[in-house]
Amino acid sequence: MIQHRRNLIILAAILLLLTSVCRVPLVNQVRVSFQLLFQISVALMLVYCIWCVGNRWLAGILFLATFSCFYPRLSSESFFTFQLIVFGAMWYLVLVFSLKSRWKTILLDAMCVIALCNILYQVSQSFGYDFIYRDIGNSSAIRTPGLMSNRAEMSALLAFCLPAFFRKGWAWLIPLVIGGFINTRVFGGAAAGFAASMVYLFKFERKWIGYISVVGAILGGVAFFTLIEGSDLSRLKAWNLAWDLYKHNWIFGFGLGHWQIIFGDEAMRFYFTAPFAQAHNDLLQGVFEMGIGFAVLTVGYFVSIIRRINKRAILSLAAMAGIVVNSLVNFPFHIAITAMVAITWMAILENDLRKSH
Repeated sequence: MIQHRRNLIILAAILLLLTSVCRVPLVNQVRVSFQLLFQISVALMLVYCIWCVGNRWLAGILFLATFSCFYPRLSSESFFTFQLIVFGAMWYLVLVFSLKSRWKTILLDAMCVIALCNILYQVSQSFGYDFIYRDIGNSSAIRTPGLMSNRAEMSALLAFCLPAFFRKGWAWLIPLVIGGFINTRVFGGAAAGFAASMVYLFKFERKWIGYISVVGAILGGVAFFTLIEGSDLSRLKAWNLAWDLYKHNWIFGFGLGHWQIIFGDEAMRFYFTAPFAQAHNDLLQGVFEMGIGFAVLTVGYFVSIIRRINKRAILSLAAMAGIVVNSLVNFPFHIAITAMVAITWMAILENDLRKSH
């Protein structure tokens, strides 16, 4: 640890010198160049800290995001996205560095309270009383996003918080969470909740319960998608088009945050009636924007988790299953609160795996 601290100070000294003498060739203002170099320096310091006390594959993703912010080109979208990623890295690092096993309960209780607050407000919205989003509450068609901006985000938030209810004293409230899923009528969140539940059941309960859960999840997912969500093929069309474009720039991708630029262009109205600002698949969007390196680092991250699986980490493993499933059909890491909850689970998971490995 002393060696790591010494190396960190040496890195800070090097970055301090480089920031003072170097210039960013992409901008023509000295002050803006200083600002960019300062933010790059902070990101590189975070990369080293996460490498030392967190997960090294996540440190690699942060380094890749820093590079992808400036190559193939710097834009306001890439800069803004880069800032959010740095904030997420800081959140992760602080939790990994500070978290103790006996304090984990505080974070899990907070997740339960978040879910319950959204469910209670959702009930109020169901009866037409909406004291925050008055335009929604007074509309002819009642919408129930809870405290989120839409039902998909609400459903994702419930799925991410659900594993926190798999504890003594909170488990009896799980039917309320299930009711929240039903009220949102969104497939992605319900599927994520099923995935989290299956991981928990497979690990600790009898096998036949797990098998029943798998069958129930498949049948329930088909029914949920067919009867409630309907068949929306716009995402598949966007993913196919993204893959065709990606093959022309598969090494470095199109740059951080540039999905919105490419798919929000007026030319895309030939394919979509409205701009497709997000991929509704965070993993695909990451590969599209940051290239093959993101895919390799992400696979490495999951392998590092699988190699250290243990019973102590069952709740965080269940949460990660739900996060991954929802990330394949939604964009939870582009929404602040779902990203915060997901990153919190990632920090808890790393802490659990390291303590018992």
